[in-house]
Amino acid sequence: MFLCQLFRHLTMNTGNNGLFCLGPIIQIPLALEYTKIERDAEVMIHYGNFQVKEKLFGLVQPPNFRPPLTLPPGAAPKVAHVWKTEEKGSDVNLGVHLVRDAFTGAFEVAAVLTNDTDLVEPLRIVSQEVGLPVVLLTPANKPAQSLVNVVASVRHIRPYLGPCQFPSSITVAGKGPIIKPSGW
Repeated sequence: MFLCQLFRHLTMNTGNNGLFCLGPIIQIPLALEYTKIERDAEVMIHYGNFQVKEKLFGLVQPPNFRPPLTLPPGAAPKVAHVWKTEEKGSDVNLGVHLVRDAFTGAFEVAAVLTNDTDLVEPLRIVSQEVGLPVVLLTPANKPAQSLVNVVASVRHIRPYLGPCQFPSSITVAGKGPIIKPSGW
């Protein structure tokens, strides 16, 4: 519900119908939340893919082990197998759908939540070639200048994030409580 309220608040001054694009930085942990957003705000969610692969990577020297581990001189490994996770396709999907919807007249103003500079060109096409306003929604104190250069306006969402956080403890039926780490 937060994203729906945020979208309505951030676009209410335009008086226009808006396309709310969730950029690659946004992940909502519960599939139910996606369906609520789609239903309540008439937003379509386009999913990317996460890939997890085992890769061999070099280690910084000397390695900083957790928990701490002391090795004899020269015994520290130079490389290690790690799980590499990557998000694939989200920025491409977002850019393609944004440009298509702009050219087909599916919206009058786009609100895009991102700081991913891979989206500069789709945002530029929508704002400069199609001539539709794009609002950059950003949690960053200083959003990427290349994004700022191609949008009509920038709205900082950080003031809206705190009140919309989950509570410190959530009880899930049949699972027990989920407690937010103290450092969050």
